Amino acid sequence: MLEYLCAVLPYMHAFLNEMLSQVSCNWFDDCVYDSLQRNQTYGNKAFSSLSDLDVYAALKVIDRNWNKMKLRNQNKFSNKALLKDVQDIRDSVAHSYERNFNSDKKLLNNFAFDNPQFFYSSI
Repeated sequence: MLEYLCAVLPYMHAFLNEMLSQVSCNWFDDCVYDSLQRNQTYGNKAFSSLSDLDVYAALKVIDRNWNKMKLRNQNKFSNKALLKDVQDIRDSVAHSYERNFNSDKKLLNNFAFDNPQFFYSSI
């Protein structure tokens, strides 16, 4: 399952690059750093680009900036529950929770490739 999450990561990076640049002219500081600075693990790390973000951090940035991105792209941000499901998958992989990985693979595929509000033109 970790491989599936890692396969989705470049799409998240490209999506964030496209969406956050519409939110603020100083989007890296305003959206990325601000989203991660309160986190114990990520708060003191130096990030120079979105490609420095792992799956957890990228999902956290999407989550924390959801409403800002939604204001700019109303029709592309209707399913926050799907984002929360992907965060749950990531947490279960990171913390070895028991899950049905066959349904998780389908959910990740839906998140990254079949769902028009995510990654619609990023890669």
